[in-house]
Amino acid sequence: MPKREAFCIRDVSHQCIGTEILWQGKQNLNMFHKFVENISEAKDYCSWWEINRYNKPAPVDYASNQDFWYNLNANFDIIDACYKLYLWTGNRTYIYDEVFDKFFQLTLNQYIERWQLQPGKIMERPAFMNLSPATVKYKYARGIPSYDESQEDLTVSGDLLGMIYNGFKTYAQILKLKNQNELSKLYEGKALAYRRLIDSLWWDEGTQSYFAFYPNLCIRNSKWG
Repeated sequence: MPKREAFCIRDVSHQCIGTEILWQGKQNLNMFHKFVENISEAKDYCSWWEINRYNKPAPVDYASNQDFWYNLNANFDIIDACYKLYLWTGNRTYIYDEVFDKFFQLTLNQYIERWQLQPGKIMERPAFMNLSPATVKYKYARGIPSYDESQEDLTVSGDLLGMIYNGFKTYAQILKLKNQNELSKLYEGKALAYRRLIDSLWWDEGTQSYFAFYPNLCIRNSKWG
């Protein structure tokens, strides 16, 4: 964004194939490597939302490890984008490099647990989590469970559920490529649990569309545009 000298984890993930088409593959790999290497327990297994050219979190949305902006979809977007980049470029780094695989595993295990995103908990999780007395500026934005930033007291969203499901399904595909078939089946099973949740609670027969949000213990009938 203007005057930030930074790149955003969401935008990099969504625009990565276009970046490859523009012959910016070296820059793509550099940006993705910065995001995956900056995941940490101190940030509750988040990475940086925006990183500047000095490999530092952008000051506009970061005050400290306890006080920063983050949308929970981002980690799952990284998994999706890395797999697409591997398929597009053939660069094995995106799925075989230990730093990347560590990010995938932390996201689909510790990150899921820390933010209560398990199928049995996600519908009843608090709207605001993992806060401390140091969380001041971004009290309502440190772990937004959607890419829609206009909703208040949001506990979970259709876009987050979809990305979690896709994250597990995609990692299962990555494991198959590595001939880790038993582990792949485990993650496929986890993906299926989210698919069942989506189909059982989030589909509205009346509008023939999926619900978008689950705020204040009540699903809002909001159809995707």
